[in-house]
This record gives sequence, C-alpha cells and structure tokens, in this order.
Amino acid sequence: MSAFAGLFLLTVPSGEGSIANWTSVNVGDVLTFACAISFAFQIIYLGRATEQHPVGQIAFLQIAIAAAWMAISIPFARETSYLHLTKIVIWAIVLTGLFGTAVAFSIQAWAQQFTPPTHTALIFSLEPVFAWITSYVLLGERLGLRSGLGAVMILAGVLISETLGSASTQRDAEAKRSVQQVV
Repeated sequence: MSAFAGLFLLTVPSGEGSIANWTSVNVGDVLTFACAISFAFQIIYLGRATEQHPVGQIAFLQIAIAAAWMAISIPFARETSYLHLTKIVIWAIVLTGLFGTAVAFSIQAWAQQFTPPTHTALIFSLEPVFAWITSYVLLGERLGLRSGLGAVMILAGVLISETLGSASTQRDAEAKRSVQQVV
C-alpha cells in the first residue's frame, strides 16, 4: 500500500486545496496506468508459467507477442509515423529491441523461477524511483517535496514488504518444522 501511495504522490500533481489535480491527468497518464496493470498480470502469469515450462520457450513467446502487438498497434497511433533509416535509428532499434525487449524478457523469465511474483512486482515498482534518480543525475532535474516523498514511500513499501514478508516466511517454515518433529 505504501508503494502504491508513493507512486500516486510521484506521478499525480497536487491540486489547490486537494490531494490531486485530476484535470492534469491526460491520456498518456491513463495509458501508463493501464500498462502497469497489464505488467502486473504479466508478472503473475509469468510466475506460474516458469513453474511448468522451460525459460527459453517462455522468453521466445513473450518476445514474439510483444513484436506482434507492436505491429498491430502501429495503425492506431494518433500521429503519422515516419521512419528514416539512418545509422543512429537502426542502432536505436537494434539496441532497444535486443536489450529493452529480448534480453529483459529473457532475464525476467529466468529470474522469476527463483522469485515469487510479489517480489518481482515490488522490484518493478522501483522503476519510477530509478527514473527519478537517473533524471536527477543526468539532467539535473529536481523534484518537489511531494514527489520526493512518493519515491521514499515506494522504497519504504519495498523494504517493509521484504522484511515483514521474510519474517512471516521464516515463522511459517519454523512452524512446519515443529509440526514435523511432533509427528
């Protein structure tokens, strides 16, 4: 809950006399939220799939589906797309296609064999925090107190979940051991 509240503070601007300025939320913000929900389902299903199928097959299927959805979505873009194939554009396509999609999906599929979906989701929730840190370091961008508080709440949510989650997992394991010893 802390991570969700932090994400809210980090992304939705405050309004005069209220917690949010809902009129400043645009189509891109709504699409970003929908994308986050889609990624949540992807993380859950990937966690289940890695228990039953080889990682290579899962990674290939994810990459193929991402490519198909991209190809299908091109005609629905609101703006006219122009593609001027220069060396820089080709390198950008290759790098983002390889590292941003193929390698990322492959590493995620491999790692989710060992990590529960809830931990993966928490790791993904850190993305806006790292984006903020990167924009601060590279661009000198400054965030206000509200956004900074949001970033701290996301980090706190991850830390609380990890520490309380591991404590409850440890208690469950100890309870199982004591039951087995009694039996």
